[in-house]
Amino acid sequence: MSQPYRLTPMNAWHQRHGGNMKMLDGWKRVQSYGNLPGEETAILEAVGICDVTPCAKLTVEGKNSGEMVRTLTGSKNLMPGTCITPKLLESDLDNIQIACLSPENFLILGPPGKERDLMRHLKNYACVHTCTHMMDVTSAYAAIQLAGPHAGALLRRMSAAQFAAVLPDNCVQTKVAGVKALCIHQNVHQGNAWVCLVARDFGEYVWESIVESGKEFGVQPFGFMTANAVISAEKNDVAAL
Repeated sequence: MSQPYRLTPMNAWHQRHGGNMKMLDGWKRVQSYGNLPGEETAILEAVGICDVTPCAKLTVEGKNSGEMVRTLTGSKNLMPGTCITPKLLESDLDNIQIACLSPENFLILGPPGKERDLMRHLKNYACVHTCTHMMDVTSAYAAIQLAGPHAGALLRRMSAAQFAAVLPDNCVQTKVAGVKALCIHQNVHQGNAWVCLVARDFGEYVWESIVESGKEFGVQPFGFMTANAVISAEKNDVAAL
């Protein structure tokens, strides 16, 4: 008997456009679109778009949520609009990103398939910091990553937000293609990467709108194989310095 799996809201689009689908972390995900060199070139020279909906997404809210996050991460200056990539206290979970949306509202992103581990870890601290509420919203939001030197210019075409003023490890709540979105400027791909989260129901619409508007920028979809290869190459370049 086959195991249950989840689909992103852009799944049908991926299949119509040649996505090579693979089961990973309980999701059907795009491995590649059949042109790995072209996908990598888009990230390095133009702009690539990737469906990262499977990433773990948790919200932390409440009167003492800020105190809990500070205890959990050791960060003292997490202000609204800022993000951190911390090492969580007493945890071996990595690649965690926390965005501060307001003094009492945080969004935590993690690797695909790790939402339960994250929730269990957070509950240990919620017992101490009362009036703190957590929710797994992994399937509630579509997540779209744009990576490449033209990523910011493409987002400026899609939104009224001043993306040029949003530094890496910061975020902005705005509208993309007319849809409410949280856009996080990630400090990867030489600072040329953004993740935009929108309500799942609007995921495919926003994706298609970005692809259409991105044609003049040379936008090209890429899968997780290309994402992993580019990040690995960047780490090797840093290690060689």
